[in-house]
Amino acid sequence: MDYREVLSVDEIKDLKQKGFSEEDIQNAVNETEANSNPLQQSYNQAMNVINRTPQNASNSLIAGEINENLIQWQLELDSILERIEHMLRGDTPQSSNGSIIWITPSKYSERIFNNKGVAEIMRILSNYVNRNTILSNYREQTIAEKMYDLGFEITDLIYLKYEQMFAIPSVEEVFQSLYNEKYVEFKKQYIELNFEQCFENIFGKKLIPTKDGWAVEVVGSNGTKSMQIVTQSLLTIASNYTNEYVDKLLRNNVLLREVYSEINTICLEQRKLYPIIVREIVDVCHSAYLRALHGGERESLREARSVSQTETTSGGVIVNTGGQQKERGLLNPLRYIKSKTY
Repeated sequence: MDYREVLSVDEIKDLKQKGFSEEDIQNAVNETEANSNPLQQSYNQAMNVINRTPQNASNSLIAGEINENLIQWQLELDSILERIEHMLRGDTPQSSNGSIIWITPSKYSERIFNNKGVAEIMRILSNYVNRNTILSNYREQTIAEKMYDLGFEITDLIYLKYEQMFAIPSVEEVFQSLYNEKYVEFKKQYIELNFEQCFENIFGKKLIPTKDGWAVEVVGSNGTKSMQIVTQSLLTIASNYTNEYVDKLLRNNVLLREVYSEINTICLEQRKLYPIIVREIVDVCHSAYLRALHGGERESLREARSVSQTETTSGGVIVNTGGQQKERGLLNPLRYIKSKTY
């Protein structure tokens, strides 16, 4: 408030004659206004309490702020689903600087579900573990029936789509892990050794390498022989045939036998997790439905919101209309202009 609105012209003139500047007079008016307004005092006090940092705050809860965080935490289910997703992938939790970091398994034997399998399981869980479920109202019999059906459905799904959902390692991964050599390079050598023979088996012509590419010998109508470059389409047909031939040939290879044996071992180890995975998925959904038993979650939130509103009302701005009023300081020139209290 401007000091000209509070003091008369004669009072301002008298203060200036005593040596006070306009800035001193304005500061004195501001101090007087702040000390004499009980509503402003109560508001400032309430704001100081609300804005208090956690380090300086006491153990008491302030005006329902913690309750709002509690309600948000109670309804927040994303962290549960995120943790389940990491567990399905076989990720390992590690603590770093106070935070949990999920480490992707480096070994193929430590993986559980592949990306397609994780997406399928998470799609099902997201339809059961959500706010719509926990804020519903179910009878115990209804929950039991739902979980009974869900258990059988999850069991059938994983059993029928095992090869598409589980992280079965490829031949390339296992081969490189066992022999420290890329399977592509190993297979390429067999293809190069058998390509010419496969071409001859298909077309009855022997391939002859030339500077312009592969060629075959042809006999003209007059009996003369000449070289003819093989077209790319014929080479593609021969290449596909050679790939299939080499795949069959390598299945009887000693090295490949060990690779397929390793893959079968990994599949058997994964199947041991099959029962517990089904149980865990059903238990997660069951826990979400139990929160909706007889509308318990909705009732809990209603009570928490009621308590929060009560604390907000009692912890809000309180207007002090009585009590001792603060007097102006002895050095405040306005002390001698107006009364000490209002």
